[in-house]
Amino acid sequence: MMAKNIDWDVIDNMLIAGCNGVQCAAAVGVHPETLYYRCQDEKNTVFTVYAQEKRAHGDGLLHAAQFQKAYKDKNPTMLIWLGKQRLQQKEDKDNQDVKDLESKFDKSMDQVLGLLGSSERNIDENNINTETKS
Repeated sequence: MMAKNIDWDVIDNMLIAGCNGVQCAAAVGVHPETLYYRCQDEKNTVFTVYAQEKRAHGDGLLHAAQFQKAYKDKNPTMLIWLGKQRLQQKEDKDNQDVKDLESKFDKSMDQVLGLLGSSERNIDENNINTETKS
């Protein structure tokens, strides 16, 4: 029986696109184990290594396309996204919200303490000091 030829260009393109071995095997009409054995025989490497190299190539193409869109095309959304991903940039909105909440809490506590008056505040401070010493 004649072994079915594997179209390695199809396999390569699918791996570059991020497909797994099972998907690649189905696309060319062979069993996954057949694809793995044939990779060893015809490419002189295990399929896992072969697939990782092709996927890394695809990842590089995606990075280049994103960079093109951000830098050359001046796409603000992509510039912001890449800044967050590669440069760990983040929006200060979250930090400002926390600062605003802390400030509101501090003001509220000052008002509460002001309403209590100094004599009651001294009693509470003495209780705290006594509890920590015992």
